[in-house]
Amino acid sequence: MADLDTGSLKRVAISKPLSPAPELLLIFACAEIAILAAAFLIMAWVHGSSLLWPVICTLMCALMPLIWLLHRQRIRNLHDWDRVTFLELRDGRIALVPSRRMRQVGYTAAEAPFPSGSSLEYQVKTGDSLFTGDHGALVQWSLWAVEPNGAKWQLRDFVDELRVGVAAANLEKAGIGFRVIKIYDGQEGEHVEADVTAERIQASSKTPKRMLVTILAGTSSLWLGVLAAAFVHDVGYVAAIGAAGFTATVVLALRSKTSRRSSLVQVATAIPSYAAGFALSVVAVWYIFKK
Repeated sequence: MADLDTGSLKRVAISKPLSPAPELLLIFACAEIAILAAAFLIMAWVHGSSLLWPVICTLMCALMPLIWLLHRQRIRNLHDWDRVTFLELRDGRIALVPSRRMRQVGYTAAEAPFPSGSSLEYQVKTGDSLFTGDHGALVQWSLWAVEPNGAKWQLRDFVDELRVGVAAANLEKAGIGFRVIKIYDGQEGEHVEADVTAERIQASSKTPKRMLVTILAGTSSLWLGVLAAAFVHDVGYVAAIGAAGFTATVVLALRSKTSRRSSLVQVATAIPSYAAGFALSVVAVWYIFKK
C-alpha cells in the first residue's frame, strides 16, 4: 500500500498492517510441504504406487487452498486503509488518521495547513538519562507539517505507529518531502538538532519480522534439502525438489521487490549459494542416515 490519489484527495500510508510471525511461518511451512508433496506425487505416478496416490492427493488438495487463502488474506490486509495509520491531503490541508487499532485506544485524527511545497518532519526528542550528555532518554517522537516559509504545525506529539522506512518510501512516491530530525535538549540548556533520516531508514529495515523472513528465505535451501534428503533417496527427484524450491523463492522475490531488475540480479547471484546449501544439506543427511 503506497498511496491513493483520487484528484483532490490523496492518501499516503505511514505504517504497515500487522502480520503475525506465526502466519509467516505457516505460509513457509505449507509451501515447502506442498513442494515435497508434489515430488511424492510424481514419484507415485512414475512407480505406480497405489497406496501413496490418495494420501498425497488429499494433502495437496488441503495445502494449496490453504496457501492461497493465507496469501489472499495478506493481500487484503495490505490494501485495507482501516488497518494502517495514513496521511490524507485535501484542499491545502493534511490530516493524520490513526488506524482502527489506535482509534480504539483513544487516538483521533489531527489536521494542519499543508500548502503546495510543504514537507513533513518527524522529530525524535532525547534528553539525559543516567548522566549529563548520555542522550539516553527518549522524550518525545512527534510529526510536524512544515510549510515552505518555515512555519511548523504539530500533527501529534507521540506517533506510535509511524514506520520511518514505510513513510519515507511512500511519501517519496507521493512527491512529499520527509526527514527525521533528532533533537537533544540537555540539562544545562544545550539544544542540538541533527538530520538522521538515512540512519533511521536503514535501522527500520532491520525489524524482527523482516529479519525472520530474511532468515527463513536465506536458509530455505538448507532445511528444504534436509527434508528432501530425509524422505527421498533418488538424486533426480531431490534435484527436482531443489529446483522447485528455488523457483518458489524467485517468484516471491519478484513479487516482493519494487524493482524487477534488482530482483533478477539478486536472484542470479543467489543461484550458487542456494545450490551449494541445498547440496550440502542433502549430502549431510544421506551420510548420517548411512551411518
